[in-house]
Amino acid sequence: ASPMWRNARCLATGAGIGAFATHAISKYAEDSPLFFNSLLLPGLGRGRGGGERNLPALVPVIKMAGTIETPRPGQVSSQSISLQKYEDVLKQAFKLKPSAVAIEMNSPGGSPAQSSLIHARLLELRKQHPEVKLLCYCTEMCASGGYYIASACDEIHVIPSSIVGSIGVQAHNFGVVELFKKWGLEDRTLTVGTSKNSDSPFQPRNPVAVQKTTRLLEEIHEDFKSKVSAGRRDRLKHAEAAAYARKAGDYKSRSERREALFDGSVFMGRKAVEFGLADGLYEDMVASLQEKFGADVRLLELKTKQGFFERLTAMQAASAAEHAAALAGVVRAELTKRF
Repeated sequence: ASPMWRNARCLATGAGIGAFATHAISKYAEDSPLFFNSLLLPGLGRGRGGGERNLPALVPVIKMAGTIETPRPGQVSSQSISLQKYEDVLKQAFKLKPSAVAIEMNSPGGSPAQSSLIHARLLELRKQHPEVKLLCYCTEMCASGGYYIASACDEIHVIPSSIVGSIGVQAHNFGVVELFKKWGLEDRTLTVGTSKNSDSPFQPRNPVAVQKTTRLLEEIHEDFKSKVSAGRRDRLKHAEAAAYARKAGDYKSRSERREALFDGSVFMGRKAVEFGLADGLYEDMVASLQEKFGADVRLLELKTKQGFFERLTAMQAASAAEHAAALAGVVRAELTKRF
């Protein structure tokens, strides 16, 4: 065979081996989400004397970042949070019998349902493993649904510039009735059921529909408030928050002052600690965990399967591109020699 085709066969063989290895690693990772991450922690599961008693404290770290949303079939975003995405890795973290589990939170909120599901799962894991502390370290944002999730933790820590709170609910809507009139358009939506198309942006505002939607929002808000109150208990300083709001011209009624932290306001890190939404300030999560569990604390970042596969896909694509470029180079060189 000519050198060109021998080289081509070698490249094809290499690509085949790479694809097979990728498939094997992917399959192994499905069964063991900690596969690659455990390589970052020498001595995992082994003590200095062959047992586990002499090992320093172990703290798995799970990073939750992005909007909280229901996952769509076939689409998984690395910048989203859902129970489906984090359930396995949360279970694995507690199974390691650690001293604590740390969640690094950076989310502006999102789906109330997904927030509630993750919150409930965290409480269940705490119940199953009462000896394991659950810590939350907030970075840029821990707001709305992000704070809903954080309130399930034993402790919440923030940096001074963290945006914290937003314990409220909103429903976006808009109206285009006048615009439709201007352009000669009309809404021909057909419905069965008097409330099926309530508060439509294509119809004039319906006061009954507005009241119904408001009641739905109030129900979600009540659930949000009850979960935060149960998690933070007497650490919440509503009176101090009400006095702070008054300085900005927000004069609350007596009943509103009793729930001042639940009006949807956001606070920077220091005020969040002052008002009991958080337990302390930190500058570096590693340093904070070393202060809590010792300088030799073992930190293990656990990553979700979705994040792993996204990186693996990128690596595979890059490898395929390299092989294609190399093969094209061989073909060009051979053709140049011949012609």
